[in-house]
Amino acid sequence: MENLKNKILIVQTAFIGDVILTIPLVKSIKKYFKESKIYFLLKPDSLNLLEGIPEISELITYDKKTKEKGIKPFIKIIKKIKSEKFDTAVIPHRSFRSALICKLAGIPERIGFDTSAGAFLLTEKVPYKKNVHEIDRNLSLLSAFGIIEKGSIPEISVSPEDKSFIDEKFNKLKITETENFVTIAPGSEWNTKRWLLEGYVSLIKLLWKKKSVPSFLIGGKKDLMICNRIQNLTGIPIVNFCGKLTLKQSGEVIRRSKVLISNDSGAVHLAVGSGKKVVVIYGPTSPEFGFYPYGEGHTILKENIYCSPCSIHGGKKCKEKHFKCMKNITPERVFNAVLKYL
Repeated sequence: MENLKNKILIVQTAFIGDVILTIPLVKSIKKYFKESKIYFLLKPDSLNLLEGIPEISELITYDKKTKEKGIKPFIKIIKKIKSEKFDTAVIPHRSFRSALICKLAGIPERIGFDTSAGAFLLTEKVPYKKNVHEIDRNLSLLSAFGIIEKGSIPEISVSPEDKSFIDEKFNKLKITETENFVTIAPGSEWNTKRWLLEGYVSLIKLLWKKKSVPSFLIGGKKDLMICNRIQNLTGIPIVNFCGKLTLKQSGEVIRRSKVLISNDSGAVHLAVGSGKKVVVIYGPTSPEFGFYPYGEGHTILKENIYCSPCSIHGGKKCKEKHFKCMKNITPERVFNAVLKYL
């Protein structure tokens, strides 16, 4: 394809999983616009994921929820983006703010979804397809250029330094390359997307007592309290890496394990990008929203209950006050699902 764009900005300032699912879009844009420089606007907590991707010329961070919250930082990021003189913005993030930034920064071509809260600020609106995976949905934005692209795994590359770091951690714990263990990510940004704490405790006990398989906990600093409680309640050997690793280092731990067990969270997509299968537990959300583990060989556990799904993200509390979508998923059911990966 003839290259008509010098600089392209991709905007995805949502959650970690959303950023991972944008990686195939990045690679496809570079594939068709080889001479273009690609920039990516994202939150600082997702930065580690995209570092080292050769298709990206520069990562621009915008800490919209904490350090850069408010009107002054908002104006500052607009000025920063305006100074770069982008030709095109591709905006998979369906937020008003993302579209507004690109409009006020004077980017002449702004491509996003027709369901975006800022759709009226876009120059090209692509239909948002509901019953497809988010990776394929993101790639559909290329139709604005007349491009039809097939989906692919969002590969996450790990540096030799990160691999050496995990090697050192494993050596200190006397974990061998052939160690048979599972990785568990019990956290989530949303309370109701978390399977029961006692469920994870019982699962870890079952894996150890019936199969002598240890569990390794991963997560961010926000998940530390949950992981520490799980570790304290199990009373058996467990490795708790929560809050101690970068995202890519967590991905390397997942890669070395037999399988990841997780809620519907960014960890699912981190595992897929690290080449590992997933047992994912759904509660208030649903695979039909398009955020299921990409590819084949994964296991999805979900209860067929009248009130689920109730939200695309989940919430702080169960609206029906019974939380059956999670409570009805037993540790034995999850254990049996994990067995085929051991």
